[in-house]
Amino acid sequence: MTVNDFIKDLVTLLTAEGSEARMAAEDIAADLLIWVEQVPWASAELDRRKAQVGKQLLRLRGAKPQNVDTRKATIWLPPEFIRLCARDRVEPELVLRGFIGDLCGIMNWANNPRTDGYGSNGSDERRMAEEYYERVGYPWFHRDL
Repeated sequence: MTVNDFIKDLVTLLTAEGSEARMAAEDIAADLLIWVEQVPWASAELDRRKAQVGKQLLRLRGAKPQNVDTRKATIWLPPEFIRLCARDRVEPELVLRGFIGDLCGIMNWANNPRTDGYGSNGSDERRMAEEYYERVGYPWFHRDL
């Protein structure tokens, strides 16, 4: 079975109804990850795709990422933010994860991807996120002067 066959089956199952289809989609995603691990000509693009499949598998299972200690937070997103993301065709979760990754300097290496989806977008983005955070004054809110 090829990667395209896996992806086709996965898409078919993800669009199907019921828990049986969801379990089958999880199995296919897990098989795809195993198959990708066995590919001898690994590349940065392949590693990126593997990380994406891993994130989707975690999302399907509702699982907590295994290689990091994370904490779940639920927030209400304002319609302005939702519209901005929709305009640019980007998921709000991706924007927030990217900003958090930049602010915290999280490195998501292709040869050892994080399963939680956090990672910096680059050195300039890390610097600008840190400057924003400090300019707003977050580090100083609760410090005794």
